[in-house]
Amino acid sequence: MIINRLPPTLHIGIFAFIISVIVGVPMGIMAAVKRGGWIDGFITTTANFAMAIPNFWLGILGIYLFSLTLGWLPVQGYVSPTEDFWASTKYVLMPSLVLGLSSMAILARQARSSMLEIIRQDYIRTARSKGIKQKIIIFKHALRNAIIPVVTLAGLMLPNIVGGSVIIEQVFNINGLGRLLLQAVFNQDIVVVQGCLILITVTVALANLLVDISYNYIDPRIRYK
Repeated sequence: MIINRLPPTLHIGIFAFIISVIVGVPMGIMAAVKRGGWIDGFITTTANFAMAIPNFWLGILGIYLFSLTLGWLPVQGYVSPTEDFWASTKYVLMPSLVLGLSSMAILARQARSSMLEIIRQDYIRTARSKGIKQKIIIFKHALRNAIIPVVTLAGLMLPNIVGGSVIIEQVFNINGLGRLLLQAVFNQDIVVVQGCLILITVTVALANLLVDISYNYIDPRIRYK
């Protein structure tokens, strides 16, 4: 049962994680570089609202706006990418955006905070005094040191791929692992609940391991012997 329900959850969760990283981190960097301006204010305010909005309410609002009113996306359900890639993308786009919105906001805030701390360091001021271009300073010197806390936080969000889709799958009527776990709890099916929790636990352990390994490649000063 778990194996049959796992592919939709992984598809939506990985898509949501990729969206949150490639959108949230650049937004945080931009807010830090433009600190005090309207871009910083807009990104910070948007991130705060995104963290406060409940996923289920946002999902219902998205269904009403993009599915029922505009007709751009399907209302509910799931299609495997092996059957129809374009249809599958349309089905998972809205659930992935809803699932990854809060993670995107958290990563943006963390990236902004880390980048602000780094760009105040002496070596950044020295690089600026030498006339090095701003893009090189930000992406080559500052980002590599500021990204470590962001990677740590992103690793903690990886388990949401498995365990964070319970509400999303219920709202969008997707027969994934999250919905299976919810049904097992209501039916008091202890074996299924235990199996799902073991899978979530393994995901957490693997996420922490990947984060620890990535430190060695992000910062050459960190070496494990």
